[in-house]
Amino acid sequence: MKKIFLIPAALTALVLCSTHALAQETPDAGQINILENGQIDGLTEWVIVGVADKPENNYVKEQILAYDANESHGSDWSGSLKIGNIDLKNGFKPWQAWRHRDILIEPGATYAISVWVKTADMPKTANVYLGFGFKSEDNKWLTGWIPGSPEKNSIDHRTSLWIDKTKGTHDWVELTGTVTAPKDAVKIGYLQARVDNIISAPEAKVWFDDFKIVKVK
Repeated sequence: MKKIFLIPAALTALVLCSTHALAQETPDAGQINILENGQIDGLTEWVIVGVADKPENNYVKEQILAYDANESHGSDWSGSLKIGNIDLKNGFKPWQAWRHRDILIEPGATYAISVWVKTADMPKTANVYLGFGFKSEDNKWLTGWIPGSPEKNSIDHRTSLWIDKTKGTHDWVELTGTVTAPKDAVKIGYLQARVDNIISAPEAKVWFDDFKIVKVK
């Protein structure tokens, strides 16, 4: 006679839950973030860009763009990228951004791009968004891939899918969108977390954290 062993329901549930947890913790290719230091643990790979400093107009980029170790999305507390405290003189109206250069991608692949954004006292006139373009093997900017603007080689505040339209003061929100790389693109050039169209908003600030670029097909 064959012996039959019954597994208690509680043990079965534990095995199933453990298997499910392992499956969740093991990312497949479609879940891998290809952006180095997207979680913003310091400033590795990120640089400050924008128009030239003009101290006579109360504009010094390093005073407006800073790594903020005390503000972070989620629970990792690795910090975030901050832009703010803009109070300019003489009608000077620059643009400023955090930039990540040359992110290698697969030609013709589709990518989901996302970032978490938090604001304080951000004026409605401000443009807060992600901008980027694609480059070919010979390092040339590519056109024809932006819907409605085939002549452009990079996304701006009018064409970006990653725009903070709420502004004002809000807690962390995620900006998401997908984009398909041109068939001759080999990298994303100049991914930028950018703010422009502010002259004087000394209390306004925006934080960017947890950037992701994930291949979806």
